[in-house]
Amino acid sequence: MPIRSLGLDFVRSCAVIGVVLVHTTSWIPGAYGVQLFFVISGFLLAQPVKSMSSIQFLTMRWIRLWPLAALMTLLYVNRFTSLSEFISTLLLVHILFLNNQSFPGSWSISAEWLFSIFNVFLAKMTKSSRLFLLFFSLSVLIATDILRVQISGLEQMNVYGVLLLISSFAYFLIGNLLQEIPHVKISLVKVLVLLSPIGIYSIFFYIYPSVYPILVVAFFLACLSISNFPRKIEAVVHFVGKRTYGIFCGHFISIGVFDFYGIHQDYSSSNFVMRLLYFIVVFLTSLGFAQISYKFLEKPSLMFGGRFFKK
Repeated sequence: MPIRSLGLDFVRSCAVIGVVLVHTTSWIPGAYGVQLFFVISGFLLAQPVKSMSSIQFLTMRWIRLWPLAALMTLLYVNRFTSLSEFISTLLLVHILFLNNQSFPGSWSISAEWLFSIFNVFLAKMTKSSRLFLLFFSLSVLIATDILRVQISGLEQMNVYGVLLLISSFAYFLIGNLLQEIPHVKISLVKVLVLLSPIGIYSIFFYIYPSVYPILVVAFFLACLSISNFPRKIEAVVHFVGKRTYGIFCGHFISIGVFDFYGIHQDYSSSNFVMRLLYFIVVFLTSLGFAQISYKFLEKPSLMFGGRFFKK
């Protein structure tokens, strides 16, 4: 059994906690847990695509992403208003059609799949070509920031899905390029001290998304420098790190169930304790879903894929 990276599992755990935080407490920087996942994917997928055939690589990525996405599609089947919406979601390409209905958070899974396809081409590109793509996608990110202010309702337009995909691709490219750069050890404590004023500021004031790539990369590199924790904490980090995909999907289900029974968080409430309690309950129930998903869906699918390609 391969040894798991403590730093990567820690950054995965922080990313999914951030996503659950934004959806339970409305703490906006938590939303960039998704972008942190894109950096992780770019970093981790840079090498495997070079050691596998394109078909093998994409098949393994499909096996990793599709089963749980298909389950979510079925659980939220009542959201779809047409067969095309249902099919585009099952094929993980619905981010290209923003007005399509889908399950919550599906845009990021769709982006992961499209990034995986493009990763095959990235492996054949020179470093300078990838840097040019990074510059282009960052430019789109900044332009999208400006357009969001200038054009009311931009998020509801189909073009926004494409802009979101391209600007999010910047994070995937950053992760890809970081794989080739010698890792400089950065103190996580120092990074957190530097980022904490920004986190506090973001509670009260808007921060443009184009600022976040720098913050996300600094945090990611700091997490990579982690080599040890107390044994029990390491066990928790690895446990959560393996199940982040299930937690990500499961927290939407938990919030939906709580909403159905009239239990939901009032974002306008200033009661910090109630917000924190709501986050904890949603996270723990999501972790329960993630354990079931990992044991009976994700792990068996990956084992099947591994056995299939060994034959």
